[in-house]
Amino acid sequence: MSRPDFDENPEIFCHCVCHGKTIVDAEDFPSFMYSEEDYYDEDHIDKGLCRGDLLVQCYRHVFTGRRTALATPGMPHGAGRKGIAAMNMMDRVTPQSIAYVAVLVHFALSAQSEWSVVDNQFSLEALYYTTLDSFEDADWAAETLRWWNYTVFGVTGDASGNESNADPNWPPVHMTAIARLRAQRNARREAKAAEVAGAEDANAAEDANAAEDANAAEDANAAEDANAAEDANAAEDQGDDEIPNELDGMERNSEEEN
Repeated sequence: MSRPDFDENPEIFCHCVCHGKTIVDAEDFPSFMYSEEDYYDEDHIDKGLCRGDLLVQCYRHVFTGRRTALATPGMPHGAGRKGIAAMNMMDRVTPQSIAYVAVLVHFALSAQSEWSVVDNQFSLEALYYTTLDSFEDADWAAETLRWWNYTVFGVTGDASGNESNADPNWPPVHMTAIARLRAQRNARREAKAAEVAGAEDANAAEDANAAEDANAAEDANAAEDANAAEDANAAEDQGDDEIPNELDGMERNSEEEN
């Protein structure tokens, strides 16, 4: 199911989910994962993904402290008790930390009374890895993490969001094993498809050449037959001319004898 199904009739959608008529699992990103500023686009599912306000606020609450949860993006955190990030010298956002907070937010919004990895048919473990998988695209990952780094730590440039001072080598994009596996399989499929297409083109070219040769041979035979027929007709005409001449000669001889 998708966000438009919910937007069409939230009450019916929630009723169907609660009664098991509509299945929502970790393959469907929760709405809190998306920015409310970007309308959900089914043709560009990664637009606004991992930029939800609640997700960012909870991330700050966990890593930079409760007082920073509603702070202005990119602004210094100021004085106060150090958060987990400061205590661990963490000044960059990672896909893993985003996925971790996404799991916490989903659990907090659920009806579960105690921690469990599985909520009916929804697996929080699967949500974690599905979130990581969304960072497989290097360009999207780099853009998204730069946004996060500025929003949470203000480290991708100055306070205005200018990225002129940003480290061009950040973030380092790590391709997971499953991502590499998918890339390798796609490459093999594309290579096989190209090989099949090449073989088909070769066969088509061979068939075209064979057809051309056959047509040429047929034309040559037709021309030869036409020439032979023409020669035969010419010989026949010549024979017809010679017979009357012979008859005339025979008649003259007969008259002389008489």
